[in-house]
Amino acid sequence: MKLSLGLIAAALAHGATIFSSGLPDGSAAVSISILRAAEDFTIGAATITGVRFYIAANDPVIPNPQGNFSGQITYALYNDAAGSLGTLLATGTVSGLTSVPTGIVVNAVNAGISSVDFNLLTAVSAGAGTYWLEVHEGPT
Repeated sequence: MKLSLGLIAAALAHGATIFSSGLPDGSAAVSISILRAAEDFTIGAATITGVRFYIAANDPVIPNPQGNFSGQITYALYNDAAGSLGTLLATGTVSGLTSVPTGIVVNAVNAGISSVDFNLLTAVSAGAGTYWLEVHEGPT
């Protein structure tokens, strides 16, 4: 099974999106079933309460990756340290998640893309700057 991390979006306490890397297209996807995948994002000062990211399954190729998704994500938020993971700000494991099909299909691997939303176990107050979100399917 291969689930992929594509776009990420971090959310404010009132539900507004504070960062979005655009629509998912599978071009920068990496396996979150095998690896702990991290993506950087830059924001203004905000309180981060939740995350949305996108998954696709291509082993086997299926139109809805929920069938290959365990429903458990371990996440970590870090400060940026010169383009790399810096100080750990928050971490946790959330279970019982379901993915929602977007209707977007990555033709190169014939895989449907679904979104996954989850709330952080503890909100993170962040000043303006660059941060990293790391996710992994299951416990790490």
